[in-house]
Amino acid sequence: MPLGRVLVACLALAAGACAGGEPAGAPPSEQVEEGELRAAGGRLEVFEESAGFGVAIRDAGGERLLVGTRRYPDRAAAEAGSAEVLGLASIGYAFFARPVDGGWTVELLHRGGAVARTPVRADDSIARKDVARARATIRAMPFPAAAASSFGGLRFALAETAGQYQFELRGKDGAMLLRSERYTRLASALHGIDNVFLYADHGDPRFEVREEAGAHSLHLVAYNGQTIGIGGPFATRAQADATAATITDLVEDGIPTIVE
Repeated sequence: MPLGRVLVACLALAAGACAGGEPAGAPPSEQVEEGELRAAGGRLEVFEESAGFGVAIRDAGGERLLVGTRRYPDRAAAEAGSAEVLGLASIGYAFFARPVDGGWTVELLHRGGAVARTPVRADDSIARKDVARARATIRAMPFPAAAASSFGGLRFALAETAGQYQFELRGKDGAMLLRSERYTRLASALHGIDNVFLYADHGDPRFEVREEAGAHSLHLVAYNGQTIGIGGPFATRAQADATAATITDLVEDGIPTIVE
């Protein structure tokens, strides 16, 4: 799959939990192999039922992997609204497993509610596999023009060089805000992007400003101490702090794209 293909990401993750009050298992991006992340095929389906029009993600064989919960008055509105499902489904930390009807489903959460869910499966590992397949499908599919037109704001530039992957977090003006380390696996780079959403929101932003030789750098740091991305250098600490504030605002309000 060419990395230049547009990949939507969500930047306003809601707090959510499984029945026990905590997320069930690791994010789907950590549960699939590189080959699965590169899987091609599948499509976005716009369907009609009595309550209105809905959207779903189908794999190359036609099986539904993820079904949106919202209903729209017409097909055009559903295609435009698909940006929400396509965007949120690209980020692993938006998914949480729940027991339901004697089985398990994985819900895609946003602002306190489910915007999509997998079919009910016998156990949560099968449902989470549906999520991984849906995310792989999204990375390989073209998006409806109505949905693509609503993307914008924060951007992640994802590039491959000599078998290594690195992402840059960019602002609305295209300026680089954070740059990641180099990863040997695409899955790891995508998990790093997941971590931006987890650690940069307003709830508990994990930014550190460090000074060396008179220059300041901005570090987004995970709870285990690993640096997720570095911004700068900046001439003053105030500039670094302002960049951190810009990132938290965009993480809460934006819907970016990931491009090569």
